[in-house]
Amino acid sequence: MKSAPVKLLFLASGLSLGGAEKQMLMFATGLARTGFRCRILTLRPVRAGGPWGRLRENAEGAGVEIVGTGTGIGYFGPIVAYIRILIAEEPTIVWTWGYRADCLHLLSRLLLPPIFTVVSLRSAFADKIHRFGWYWRLVDQRASLYIANSELNRRLLNEVVPNIRWKSKVIYNALEEHFLQATAIALPEYLQRLSVVMLGNVRIHAKGYDLVVELAVRIKKECLPVYIRIAGTEYEGVRLRQLIEQAQVQDIVTIEGPVGDPIKFLRQGHAFLLMSRYEGQPNALLEAMAMGLPCIATKVGDIVSFTHDRQDIRLIETEDVDGAFVILREFFEDWSAAKRLGEMARELCRRTFTLERMVREANDCLTPLLESAVSII
Repeated sequence: MKSAPVKLLFLASGLSLGGAEKQMLMFATGLARTGFRCRILTLRPVRAGGPWGRLRENAEGAGVEIVGTGTGIGYFGPIVAYIRILIAEEPTIVWTWGYRADCLHLLSRLLLPPIFTVVSLRSAFADKIHRFGWYWRLVDQRASLYIANSELNRRLLNEVVPNIRWKSKVIYNALEEHFLQATAIALPEYLQRLSVVMLGNVRIHAKGYDLVVELAVRIKKECLPVYIRIAGTEYEGVRLRQLIEQAQVQDIVTIEGPVGDPIKFLRQGHAFLLMSRYEGQPNALLEAMAMGLPCIATKVGDIVSFTHDRQDIRLIETEDVDGAFVILREFFEDWSAAKRLGEMARELCRRTFTLERMVREANDCLTPLLESAVSII
């Protein structure tokens, strides 16, 4: 692997869609630092700034080239640009991120010689995976390797494409270096009011924000001094505000919209709450844990695999509004124990969710493909 430059092309739908793109930038940065010659091609124009500006700068500083295919009509413009790049660059491995990227790569494979294909799995929504089972069976005909960020991703795909486990690996997400290097949130010695923060795209059913409104009703009824602040892209912000107003809990729950600096937002809280109905590996939860916030989370995705209830987190079943309320009340009754949760969570994240670990595991997955390419030549 060290005797010749490695050609690894990341093909993505865009760079401003969510946490998956964030992780892709981190993979590319880390792999480039170990000697991979990496390029990221997006199916949308690459604009300056954006939510992942710092990560893009890190990637480009490590030698990763980031380009967009332009704004061609439908697939025509992107596929012409992509085929030109494949012919010119002759990448050894193409790593696709997103449905559009998967489809475009499949089309190109009809016209060009075989390429080792790595497919990124990021969906933990069972209904969607089963509904598009035919799509995954088509993708599987060309996939050399699947990389998932949770065991749940892999298990769900195995239900529609049997026996994919032999060519799939789980690599947990990494936290950005500035999260791991940031000082822990200074929590108060004594608790008079509890500021609970939630961070993530405002999708009501997926993230359980309708349950948060129910929780707020209980909080108001019991006169518990808890206030909940929600930040994230407001896909369904209007509807959520309506639910909050209908329940008359505007004084308990507020929506703050997107935040440019998640660390600054998290520092305004005393605890973090995740009420999601489904997740793979929720980045926002890891970020809150890394900052030392005591966290409450539903048992979704792989959370139960890498956390320990009552040691570094408090876990509840999905839709368990009563359970969430009881834990919030317990935080008041024993705030020192809640603070210890945050301390242990921070240690867990700083030990486990590092870029070095993620890149090492990616290297272990990609090296066999590279060795196979050399043997074919």
